[in-house]
Amino acid sequence: MDQNAAMMQFFPLIVLFVLMYFIVIRPQKKQQLEHQKMLDALAKGDKVVMSSGVHGLVMDLDKETIVIRLEDNVRARFDRAAVARKVKSE
Repeated sequence: MDQNAAMMQFFPLIVLFVLMYFIVIRPQKKQQLEHQKMLDALAKGDKVVMSSGVHGLVMDLDKETIVIRLEDNVRARFDRAAVARKVKSE
């Protein structure tokens, strides 16, 4: 078997890896980066939805946790990473 034939055997594997990178890995990394930017940009008064589906208003923030207001007298502390998305104000 010559060297050219050996390279042709690995060519489909290389193409498969490149396709997997562009279809799966790259978009997932981009989404993680956007989520991290959103978490870093959170401020008091932002409306958020937690990963559990709880909606609330950001009342206090620190490096690791976030306090959201659920009702008038109900506040809950969550891990900052539990914020799924920020609700756009209308």
